[in-house]
Amino acid sequence: MNTSAMIMMILSIVLLWGGLLLATIHLVKNPDEAED
Repeated sequence: MNTSAMIMMILSIVLLWGGLLLATIHLVKNPDEAED
């Protein structure tokens, strides 16, 4: 695997997990009260 492919792979993994982590933290700090 060449360097650019490695960089793209790492970047996509970081973006994916980073977004997931941010969403989880946001949900924990601001729980959804609208549960009918």
